[in-house]
Amino acid sequence: MAPTQSGVRKFFDVDQKTRKAKCNLCGKQYTYTGGTTNLWKHLSVHHKITQQSTKITSSTLATDFNKTSTDILNPSSDNSDTSKLTSRCTSAVPNTNTFTQPTLDILLAKGKAFKEGGQRAAQLESALLFMICKDNLSLSTPEKEGFNKFCHLLNAFWVPPSRKVVTTRLETIYGILSDTVKTTFAGLQSLCLTMDCWTDSQSTNAFLGVTAHFRIGVEMRSATLGVCHLTQSHTAIYLQQKIQEFLTFWQIELSKVTSVVTDNGANIVLAVKNVFGSSKHIACFDHTLNLIPSKTLSTKLQNGTPNVPGLPELISKVKAIATLSHTSGNFSDEIKRIQREKGLAEGSLLRLIQDVTTRWGSTFAMCDRFLEMQDIISVAALKFPKVVMLSGSEIATLKFIRNLLRPFHQKLAAMESPKDDELADRAKNFIIQEMHKKIDNIEGSTFLAKATLLDPRFKKIDFNMKSVHVYNAVESLKREMTRLPIIAYKYPQLYKIAQVYVPAVATSVPAERLFSLAGRILGDETNRLTPEHFQQRIFLAGLGTEVWETTLNI
Repeated sequence: MAPTQSGVRKFFDVDQKTRKAKCNLCGKQYTYTGGTTNLWKHLSVHHKITQQSTKITSSTLATDFNKTSTDILNPSSDNSDTSKLTSRCTSAVPNTNTFTQPTLDILLAKGKAFKEGGQRAAQLESALLFMICKDNLSLSTPEKEGFNKFCHLLNAFWVPPSRKVVTTRLETIYGILSDTVKTTFAGLQSLCLTMDCWTDSQSTNAFLGVTAHFRIGVEMRSATLGVCHLTQSHTAIYLQQKIQEFLTFWQIELSKVTSVVTDNGANIVLAVKNVFGSSKHIACFDHTLNLIPSKTLSTKLQNGTPNVPGLPELISKVKAIATLSHTSGNFSDEIKRIQREKGLAEGSLLRLIQDVTTRWGSTFAMCDRFLEMQDIISVAALKFPKVVMLSGSEIATLKFIRNLLRPFHQKLAAMESPKDDELADRAKNFIIQEMHKKIDNIEGSTFLAKATLLDPRFKKIDFNMKSVHVYNAVESLKREMTRLPIIAYKYPQLYKIAQVYVPAVATSVPAERLFSLAGRILGDETNRLTPEHFQQRIFLAGLGTEVWETTLNI
């Protein structure tokens, strides 16, 4: 057993095998079983050293040991030098710096706090759950050998809980923190929800994800409410039932929900309208915009002809070159060699990007990277007859289409296509046509019109002033203002109304981020989580650190 952290450690060396303690001053040995009474008695009788005089500086002790090491370690030598060292040791520190050994009761109380049921043990278990949820670790982490070794070195009193205890603690903490969120919802006047459906690729379980967005004072807050397990076909009626169960669990009143943002799926749209009413549903703006370039690059469902004739052929030429760079090692090496000759470092070498048919953004990235590397590809293609390089006019057309897709939501009509380029004109006209279809009627949403008018950055700036929608929105706001009591400070009525409309988010992206988090949680070591524990982990992982700290005192 190693010596205790007391002053006696400075004067004795302990042999763990023989359980003997050897005095460094005179060489005498004593039996050592963990207690220090006999060792202190030896120091007091033979060397005049007491517990009150052992707080000396390490530099003083080291200097004195170096000066008299030969005489001290020789038991047969005269004790005069030893007495001199003892005198210097006892006078090295003032008597006020006394060492007080903690009582047995204090030591037992400290150890008891780390045992199961103790205050420190509860705090450590809560902190452990915080680490598991925030860092996406498995519930079996406390049972792993390396983690246990680390915890033992930190504090030998505390033994990490088993997986079963961690699971039970997870359920308890989920109950405590979910009640905190419910209490917050009870004090709100309004909130916005986002919803989306997702299927896990490993377990093939389907879930409905929900996030909440609201204001506390003037500060915008968000809460990841979690997921609801879907066990039937995703019909509008079934989704409607699950949404109502979700609202019941979180104690959210229908009257407080001012808007619900979803994608354009017919089933989720109908379910939301049935639960909250048609006026409260908002189509995700990002999904709506995403349909425009996606349709530009795709074909018609009826007959399979391209929406923009000639565009798929141009894209396929780029894709063929990108695919070859990923399947031919020689072609790939040649591209890298040319970049090295241009002075690029190894970590800065570029590769062509392959697209994914179902995601137009990957097609844009592929074309953008190809145009960035066109000079390098042209040189490399000279050695590979299979590579059919684009002509100068095709590259000019591809650049224009790339620029159309990049800022297609900003001043698209002002962009001039290359002269006598029919493909570029067709792509531009098709995108403008689709933008009119998808976005022209957005002013018809009374909720969005009111939110825009109430935002001091916009007001009426972006409205079509010939449209009746802006007039209807203004009149509706006037009617709401007349129903509010007059308050002393400036624009109190508008402020109260703005608290209802402005917190609404424009997209359902927060719900999709929730599923990105879900994908990280459901890894190889956690794919056996039950849907209930999965919901609990997503909710706890999405909570802010300050909620954990204030509620659980960690």
